[in-house]
Amino acid sequence: MPNDYQRLDTHEEVAVERYSLNVGETANSLDGKILITLSGVEFVPNPFRHVVSGSVGVPGKENTSFESVDPGYRLVYEGYEVRVNSSRTSQATFSVMKLDE
Repeated sequence: MPNDYQRLDTHEEVAVERYSLNVGETANSLDGKILITLSGVEFVPNPFRHVVSGSVGVPGKENTSFESVDPGYRLVYEGYEVRVNSSRTSQATFSVMKLDE
């Protein structure tokens, strides 16, 4: 079954991938080395914005979750950096990069 999420682009020289996910979708990033799931987007006041919740995981390890984070949020997990780039009603964009060891 094909994935419905949209892979936006890849920058091979630094191995950065960007994804646009709808709520409930999971992206299989960097050839299956890391998974990103968008579980929710919520509109909050003061200031008005959309915050996102979801999880990040790698095969064979426990997932880690993020709750109600703003665009710009950065999560470092198991040697990867995942950033929330933008959010709107039921969608968010993420970038994923393998960190130097």
